[in-house]
Amino acid sequence: LHKTSATRNIMEGHTKKKLCIEDLTDDEKQEMAKAEETYPYYRSLCPKEKEEKLLKYIAGLREEKQRQNAIKSYHEAMKKFKPKDLELYDLKKWKFDDKFLSLLEFMKKDELKGEFPEPLEEVLDGVFRFPMVEEKFASRLLDEVAYFQDWCKKTGQSIVRPNSMNNYGAILDHFGFKTVMTNNQRVYMIPVFQNSDAVRSGLLGDSALSR
Repeated sequence: LHKTSATRNIMEGHTKKKLCIEDLTDDEKQEMAKAEETYPYYRSLCPKEKEEKLLKYIAGLREEKQRQNAIKSYHEAMKKFKPKDLELYDLKKWKFDDKFLSLLEFMKKDELKGEFPEPLEEVLDGVFRFPMVEEKFASRLLDEVAYFQDWCKKTGQSIVRPNSMNNYGAILDHFGFKTVMTNNQRVYMIPVFQNSDAVRSGLLGDSALSR
């Protein structure tokens, strides 16, 4: 989990507070003394500035510990989630679009000759759009994500978003999809796009691929 984005919402309960010496635990005081002894930089500062810098250092350690504890609690909570549509978590049960399967077979060839399959569209330089799974299956995937988010809402569990600008998505790896998505990349996506230059040439009608 990324410190700057994905864990932000599971850290909401930890408010930042300026530390004072009186707030430190015995272990933190020992860590502070150790840092002062280890790093000459601190000893070069005036007493007031040294204390401020060391307290800031301890505050950073405390925040990191809270972050790690929050991540651990989050993943423990995720283990309680029970999927609704179990077939989605088994790659063998996925329903792939026939056009995508044709593209896959074409890209597996040793020599990319013949008419290039149609389903790919390059919407931006190096960014492709294509139908990968059947529409009904895609709807089942979206329904499972909605079911997961509804479960989080009912149980009071925070949802880790893909990034700080995404207020609605969820990270599939976190609720059981990690294995199936990894296998999907290995079995289907990498064979298709391991030769991106060939893909782009085919889309642009390169004669070497179209004859």
